[in-house]
Amino acid sequence: MIIQTMKMFACVVLLVGMAGCGGGFDSASALQEVNATNPQRLSNLYVQHQRENGGKGPKDKAAFRAYINKMNPVLLERIGVDQSAIDDLFVSERDGEALKIRYGVKGNDFSPPTPIVFEAIGVDGVRIVAFTGQKFEEVSDDAEYKKLLGNAK
Repeated sequence: MIIQTMKMFACVVLLVGMAGCGGGFDSASALQEVNATNPQRLSNLYVQHQRENGGKGPKDKAAFRAYINKMNPVLLERIGVDQSAIDDLFVSERDGEALKIRYGVKGNDFSPPTPIVFEAIGVDGVRIVAFTGQKFEEVSDDAEYKKLLGNAK
């Protein structure tokens, strides 16, 4: 488990480092930046689950919670997750509603970004959608949102 956690941390730091950041590199800040919101945290944890499980995302919320609960508490703390309050992770900070998640998505680091975490209501008609591959979109068009949402629960 520690090796898997270290792999996740190394991948996140490497991806942020490749994006470039001018002066000195602060890995702690970079890690916090790519995990600033619950949709970002969940999508990154989802991708880590895919990496550790043959490319398959968690089958449902219970499996995802169990996976997160087994993770190294130090890493979870570094990305802003309180292990004693995992349920809070599944709620959008912006609208206070439960995040919708598309479970069972297959993919790997070379797959195109896939929408997996969705705000239910959003703010002022704009909902955040988090994809694999650290991609995030603000979606205001209902038809586009429904298309991205697919079978998310």
